[in-house]
Amino acid sequence: MTDKQPEALRLADMLDLAPEHGIEPQTSEDAAAELRRQHARIAELEARLAQHRKQACAEHLSTQRPDAQLLGLVSQLGRKQGLVAEFGADLLLAGMAHALHKPVLGLESVQTQLEELLSDDPLEVQESVRDGLDQLEDPKSPQILLQLANIWASGNEKQLENYADWCDCIKTERDRLKYARLMDGRNPGMADGIVRQLQQGKTVFAAVGALHMVGPKGLPELLRQKGYRVERVSFKLPPIQKSESKPIQTE
Repeated sequence: MTDKQPEALRLADMLDLAPEHGIEPQTSEDAAAELRRQHARIAELEARLAQHRKQACAEHLSTQRPDAQLLGLVSQLGRKQGLVAEFGADLLLAGMAHALHKPVLGLESVQTQLEELLSDDPLEVQESVRDGLDQLEDPKSPQILLQLANIWASGNEKQLENYADWCDCIKTERDRLKYARLMDGRNPGMADGIVRQLQQGKTVFAAVGALHMVGPKGLPELLRQKGYRVERVSFKLPPIQKSESKPIQTE
């Protein structure tokens, strides 16, 4: 303390202190009450996560951080509709590339994906987990997921582009910003990754989520802006082969 500080304090109307220097009793009580509310909210979210892990037979997720647990639970949401994450196109394509002895490169680094999907801000994690649990518990969620899968399978570009309008998952400004960051915000980096490979004279089979392929900020439009000719290849869905199941003969 300098010899000027006591005089400055005497002339001031009040003293403001940072929390680490001590706080007035009422502020202390308010802080303690807020901490109790925080603990209650965390306990409630942990209980809801535990219930969903049990229902999904996914106790192996319990060792992960809460928002990572939620991602694992969401990936299993469509199982009853036959949408099994382990049979997804990305794993299938990776297996085919491995069998053909083709290198598999990531358009994004693992660190970039983690930074987009997970947060180090405790309050943001709480909000993300709460929103995700609300969606998991919404009885409409499985049907919306199935609708998205059918739109993807049919190649309905317009409905994919308008996903945010009908998914019932964009309800707040925070939702809108998060969606824009996860979809449109990642596209420039992925477009740059594709271009780097093309500039090396390589042919590229790039596989990305369908929602990255639509709209004015989608990958096709970004590649057009970089001077590439992008053409959509339309296709007809093959007829569904119906098979009659037969009872298993047992002795």
